Amino acid sequence: MGSLENTLAALRGHSVYFDTNVFIYFLKRDKGYFEKCLPFFQAVEEGLITGVSGDLAIAELLVKPISDNDIIGAEKIRALFDGQGRFRALAHDRSTLELAAHIRAAQKLPMIDAIHLATAIKAGCGYIITNDEQVARRAKGIEVIRLES
Repeated sequence: MGSLENTLAALRGHSVYFDTNVFIYFLKRDKGYFEKCLPFFQAVEEGLITGVSGDLAIAELLVKPISDNDIIGAEKIRALFDGQGRFRALAHDRSTLELAAHIRAAQKLPMIDAIHLATAIKAGCGYIITNDEQVARRAKGIEVIRLES
């Protein structure tokens, strides 16, 4: 999509779906990707874009703190989506899952990625931020912003 400034300007006022891997980079302060995803989280915090993800992302994010018995880590994740934070967590209803099946069949994506895409599309998000190469190459119906690029 071009430079970061151009990308952020294009996203302004839009709902933007965040894939699970973007939250992981942010929460772990990943050396390679934290700086790349930080401006998107700041834009959400400042109300410039609406951050959206699905309940599936919350489930994916909670696995590690639950397995580590990290109560504080789990609470930090929940706090991102508790209504006080700026991120909206969307449920995956039957029509979304049916769309995911169509996406999986047509785009040959793993079901978990197809569910994320279907949720983003059903929510009216024109953009998804991810670092998943398969999603970046195969996704249709939504503009992909890949952190790696």
